[in-house]
Amino acid sequence: VSDIDNSADRYGKLLGTQGVMAGLSVREFAVGNCRIQLVGAEADEAAKSHLQRRGQGPFSMTLNGNGDAKPQLLRVQGSDIHLVN
Repeated sequence: VSDIDNSADRYGKLLGTQGVMAGLSVREFAVGNCRIQLVGAEADEAAKSHLQRRGQGPFSMTLNGNGDAKPQLLRVQGSDIHLVN
């Protein structure tokens, strides 16, 4: 995200919970047994590059399988999807 504080405020209102600091310019929100991390461009060079190329939006996602799936890395519309067990 381009403005971590503004984005964290909006997500907090949407999710009904306050995010916690999870690093420099990183806020994490718990939603059930899932986590959403907002990463400010200044926190990560890859996130900064993604933001400059594609604008704000999903950068990467990690999905945990049930142990039967083969770990994979998929690239979908410019975002990484990690499938792990």
